[in-house]
Amino acid sequence: MENVSIEWPAIIYNLLYLGVAYILSLPVAWNREHGGAVAFARFEVAILIGLVTFLTLRVMSPIKKERNSDDAGDETGSSS
Repeated sequence: MENVSIEWPAIIYNLLYLGVAYILSLPVAWNREHGGAVAFARFEVAILIGLVTFLTLRVMSPIKKERNSDDAGDETGSSS
């Protein structure tokens, strides 16, 4: 049998990254499920949900761009 090398730091980092992404996506999912507040004339709830969703996506956009540029830098750096 071959020796299998497991890179635990990379596994832990990726699991943490997925966990953070999951937690930050919860307001968007909650908005989708509870978007019916408008149908029940609860406009203050609808506005609050929309605002939280907007801010979450607004904050995540630069983080996603930074993460993608880091990944692209890693791929070009390892091919040299």
